[in-house]
Amino acid sequence: MDHLPKLIASTCPDSSIAKQLEIGRTKATNLTKNQLVEEALTELKEHLNINKLYSLIIDETTDISTKKSMAVIIRFHDNVSIKDRFLGLIEVENGTAKGLFETVLKLLKDNNITIENMTGLGADNCSVMMGHKVGVQTKFREINPKIIVMGCICHSLHLCASAAAVKLPKSVEEFLRKIINHFSNSTKRIEGFKEYLEFLKIKPLKLLKTSQTRWLSLQAAVERVLQSWDALKLYFTNAVFTDDLRITSQILENLKTPIYKIYFSFLSYALGYVNTLNKEFQSETCKVDVLLIRLTKLFYEIS
Repeated sequence: MDHLPKLIASTCPDSSIAKQLEIGRTKATNLTKNQLVEEALTELKEHLNINKLYSLIIDETTDISTKKSMAVIIRFHDNVSIKDRFLGLIEVENGTAKGLFETVLKLLKDNNITIENMTGLGADNCSVMMGHKVGVQTKFREINPKIIVMGCICHSLHLCASAAAVKLPKSVEEFLRKIINHFSNSTKRIEGFKEYLEFLKIKPLKLLKTSQTRWLSLQAAVERVLQSWDALKLYFTNAVFTDDLRITSQILENLKTPIYKIYFSFLSYALGYVNTLNKEFQSETCKVDVLLIRLTKLFYEIS
């Protein structure tokens, strides 16, 4: 917001209103917190007073400052279509099922939203959320037994792929992480690697990091390594003599071992099927009529 008014004024030189626009980050923040939020909540409450039924989608996360927060989305019907609206981002002091449940309950009470009108709950499949004995969903059902609970299908696909990969040697994923970590935060190494890519006329693509919580991100990282395999082999052949590090020798040895390339090719192929289905479940259009067919097809293709 410190730069946007100047941009608007420069792109609309014939507008006297644009020239007089003065708003920075402080004013914009106060307008959002003190005006827009209240207006949005008032509108939301009006919809809920008319169409009382609603569902919640909740997710707990930890930011870079290690503070835990919970995002709460409310879903309702406004007589025209189904709407998803942001209800709140709450700082969480107690990350247990009881603490998370009480945090959401307080948010609902503060906004005069009746829990008895709640029809559904969506969350990921961690034990804190979906535990049958002390999970958040269990505590909601103690108050309102009619609630329909839906775990995140995409999260389930991640867990399935991760569990299946346990059958592969641990050294395969470790090998990938060693390559990525070697180039991580080192501009000199990245620039040196680009020379080998250009020499072999391979399109220079950045090696991608994998995510511990999003296991299916492994496919993109694996494919980048496969595309750059020959360049990596040349790079680490030289690195063994210049760096004289044990880990570079280990990486080069793995690059020269055919079984690792076979494992990487298999992961790229198999995870492609799962990622395609994962995107189907994330579609913004309704695909209820085809999801079971696609899921069944995937089962037969990989079994």
